[in-house]
Amino acid sequence: MSAIAHRIEQQHPDTNTGMDVNLVPMHKRMVGKVRPALLTLLGAVGFVLLIACANVTNLLLVRASSRRREIAIRMALGASRARIIRQLLTESVMLSLAGGAIGLLLAFWSVRLLSSLDLNEVPRLNEARVDPWVLSFTLTLSFITGLLFGLAPAAQVSKAKFNESLKEANRGLAGGSRQRYASGLLVISEIALALVLLVGAGLLTKSFLNLLRVNPGFNPENVLTIPVSLPQAGYREGQQQIAFFEQALQRIEALPGVRAAGAAQTVPLGST
Repeated sequence: MSAIAHRIEQQHPDTNTGMDVNLVPMHKRMVGKVRPALLTLLGAVGFVLLIACANVTNLLLVRASSRRREIAIRMALGASRARIIRQLLTESVMLSLAGGAIGLLLAFWSVRLLSSLDLNEVPRLNEARVDPWVLSFTLTLSFITGLLFGLAPAAQVSKAKFNESLKEANRGLAGGSRQRYASGLLVISEIALALVLLVGAGLLTKSFLNLLRVNPGFNPENVLTIPVSLPQAGYREGQQQIAFFEQALQRIEALPGVRAAGAAQTVPLGST
């Protein structure tokens, strides 16, 4: 493209002297301006996902503590530790997949709502769909999160000795100091982790809003832009085009409520 621009410069030195070519990938051309804001929003969504996973993990840990007698009986009847872990991981993955299915349903409704809002700041928003790639990503992410965050409860229960678990279960769930200490530790860790992740999600959301409210350097309130394309049949000469815009600006400035009017080839922060 630079070679072509150089040849055109040699053929038309009056109009193309110093002109070069700047190639921009189509993806950057389409979404380059909103990509930082969308990535920031995606990071906030990731923090919210971690908050949910942390809460569910702690709830599974508490539930696993209450199921020690059940697990101890299963192990006493001959169930291996691997089978116990597999059972608990299966329950965790099924819970995560159910949450992913509900999330897909909400995403389907949300995409339809956003498409109806006609937000011009996000390019091709009306073409956004819950396609097979989104389905695959959601199912994969749900499976991985269910597997990873279900390991801690499964490992905790599988390490317990079933003889001690049966004795503690006979004394009651709140009877042992070890269980009271574990329950308090779970509550403290859940609150601390949720607070840290919530602060992170709030900061990313604030950054996203700040990106949407970037000061352009001028006051855009009560400013109206109108794109005008003159037909070549009646406005071939440059002087004719200049005369048209001068007359149009005079008539626009004479309208009630108009303080000033002007013509430009490109508007600030725009391409037309």
